[in-house]
Amino acid sequence: MQQRLSAAVAVHGRLDLTFSASNGKHAADSPRFLVNGALVSGQIQDRRLPFPLFDVRGRFELSNERIWLDQGFARNGTTTVTMQLEQRGWQADAPLTVAGAARQLELDRRFLEVLPPDLQDDWQKYYPAGTIDAEFRLEFDGRRWTPELTVTCLDVSFAYHGFPYRLERTRGTLHLKDDRLQIDLTAAAAGQEVALRGEAQDPGGIPTGWLEFNCPQPIPLDEKLLAALIDPKARDVVRLLRPTGMFSAQGRFERTDPQHPELHRQVRIELFNCGIHYKPFPYPLNMIRGQLLWDDRGWTFQNLTGRHDSAYVEGSGFWRSQAGSELVLNLVGTDVPLEDGLRDALQPGARALWNQLRPRGTVDHLTVGIHYASSSHFLGIDVTAQKWRKRLNDEGRNITIQPTWFPYRLDEVAGTVNYSNGRVQLRNISAVHDQTQIDISGACGVGQDGSWTVQLPNVVADRILLNRELLAALPKEMGKAVERMSFEGELSLRGALAFSGSPTHDEPPTAAWDVILDVEDANLQCGFPLEHLHGEVRLTGTSAGGTFSSRGELNVDSVMVKNVQLTGVAGPMWIDPSGILLGTEADSAAPGRVPQPLTARTIGGQLSADIRVGFEPELPYRLQLRLERGDLAEFAQEMDLKSQNIRGRANALLTLSGNRHGWPSWRGTGAIRLFEADIYEIPVMLALLKLLSIRQPDTTAFTSSEIDFRVQGEHVYLDRINFNGDAVSLKGSGEMDLERRINLKFYSLVGPGELNLPIIRAVVRQASKQLLLIHVTGTLDQPQLTRDPLPLLKETLEQIFPEAVGSEVLSGLPPLGLPPIMPARR
Repeated sequence: MQQRLSAAVAVHGRLDLTFSASNGKHAADSPRFLVNGALVSGQIQDRRLPFPLFDVRGRFELSNERIWLDQGFARNGTTTVTMQLEQRGWQADAPLTVAGAARQLELDRRFLEVLPPDLQDDWQKYYPAGTIDAEFRLEFDGRRWTPELTVTCLDVSFAYHGFPYRLERTRGTLHLKDDRLQIDLTAAAAGQEVALRGEAQDPGGIPTGWLEFNCPQPIPLDEKLLAALIDPKARDVVRLLRPTGMFSAQGRFERTDPQHPELHRQVRIELFNCGIHYKPFPYPLNMIRGQLLWDDRGWTFQNLTGRHDSAYVEGSGFWRSQAGSELVLNLVGTDVPLEDGLRDALQPGARALWNQLRPRGTVDHLTVGIHYASSSHFLGIDVTAQKWRKRLNDEGRNITIQPTWFPYRLDEVAGTVNYSNGRVQLRNISAVHDQTQIDISGACGVGQDGSWTVQLPNVVADRILLNRELLAALPKEMGKAVERMSFEGELSLRGALAFSGSPTHDEPPTAAWDVILDVEDANLQCGFPLEHLHGEVRLTGTSAGGTFSSRGELNVDSVMVKNVQLTGVAGPMWIDPSGILLGTEADSAAPGRVPQPLTARTIGGQLSADIRVGFEPELPYRLQLRLERGDLAEFAQEMDLKSQNIRGRANALLTLSGNRHGWPSWRGTGAIRLFEADIYEIPVMLALLKLLSIRQPDTTAFTSSEIDFRVQGEHVYLDRINFNGDAVSLKGSGEMDLERRINLKFYSLVGPGELNLPIIRAVVRQASKQLLLIHVTGTLDQPQLTRDPLPLLKETLEQIFPEAVGSEVLSGLPPLGLPPIMPARR
């Protein structure tokens, strides 16, 4: 007895005792005793108790057979304790029964200080506080204790160490019997009721069993909840989401095998009017609803819906913590506005591309995939935006872009744009600008240094108008050149474009192209007008550092030049800020091939040309033309000559320079050679033959015809005209203007005109019988002729036929033997 009371610090009170003792019936028997007593108005100070007890009272009995306590009572403040005890025997293993109850017992830190170490560990797992009622019964059979305990929570708060979110105002019971703990509690979280139900077997060891909770009413997603996430990885991930709003939750925790102490969980969280502002992708979403599932694998997000301004967003994903945490979040948005908030949420590379494209409008369908791995600190963001082609009632929802590197506004943009790890893919993009329809596919990228590239391998543009907006978007020097050409007509483009630039914007971007331009019924000014142009040209080139150059290949079906039609125009071309080169000079730098001239079919013959056009304001040009086997009948038709029976072929050379001001600037020289020609239906020729009293022959009367001329403004000076024939020859000179007015002077010679020197000398001796001077004035269609006989003067003959009497002999060139035009130096 003394040993059992040795722990008591102090016991005070009034004790009433009765005592009796006697010897046994036999000398060997132990003495017998009986003590009955009652304690009233007592006080107990005991270090094993959390607080002193007052008003202690009770009855007890001590005898050889037992220790018995009944009606034990004590209090401390509002806390009252009752207890009964019976020990059957005085041995250390004597059976013992203790029963008692505590009412209005306050759970505070004083309990923790008096608990044994193992119970202190259990206490700190929950750290309870508040008021309870407790009833207990302890049975000791000499070998082990059998406890039974019922705790009625009146107003208790606690927080489980694995998720230290403190629940308040807990009510209900905990009942322990036969080593099984039954839980039936109702608590409050942020003012909302939380029901807790469960069972645990062997709660003092490695327990098995289950615990269910249900919080059907929403509670806030606040800092208190976030602080309860003790796993630093989970807490970091959730804090990155920066969640707000309300949620309800229900779930079940279970352990079925004590040999495998892992705790299985199945938790369902319902979100109400929540918001997230994910730090790595700061695009806030509000009004979020949906479910979060927490199981053995981790967290799963499903059926998430929310809004961002007018955008409606759906989401799903998961978070796994095995072998490092991994977050996957997939968002799908509709009617997403392309505003600065979305731009600022993107990674620096995507943000830079956004600033280059400058989009505005609303995306019909947007998907965002976010992947974060804490082990590698890898953050992957995949964004796919889709815009469907314009539908009815889409006003105000269209997308426009105006790239900084090509400031040409594109409206009604449709197609798919995908961004992933700094790379943007453009798929089936279509757009319009006024009447121009554009389709592109390609890719964009941003380097680590901020430099950017745009690759567009598939570009198709129809009904392009070279308006002010497009000219301003072209590289500066190119825009000036194209503007001076005064292009009118429909233009289409197909091919590849590429752009690149630096992050500083100090220099204009670099551009490259490989395109085919198709032209339909276009007019343009190349110093000389080109009209009704049909065909295409392939251009490859670059633009950088404020300048550009481009190599091209013409393939024109038809074009009108001064009312003359050219078909099958083909050949090389070169363009740079100084001008356009066509023909051999444009082809001179092409490696591995012989320079080729520009070729075409016109007036029944083959035309070859070399042309240079400067981009100065006057568009000066210089051209060299060579015509082989031109058809005189077609020429007569093109020139509207009043004759139906002109036949023959012609070779011609022309070197001409001028500018956009037209004929006042024309300067040039040329030569024409006629062969196999029947030109007697030309009014001038009819008049000449009639004047000479020569009938139109059945075959060609002139074996060769040669004309050398000069061009000065509106005047064509015919420096040498030779019509040589067996019956009659005509030699002369003169001029003609653009109104087809003529002033010609011919000298006729009866007989062959192609005479060697002795014959000519004979002709001189007989000149008075053979020569006439013929003046032709009027117009080509209505010529007027006069004739005069020549004086018999040798000097006159030398003036008329210098080739016959001088040191240089002018002989007719063969029909296809015209000297080639030498290319000009670039």
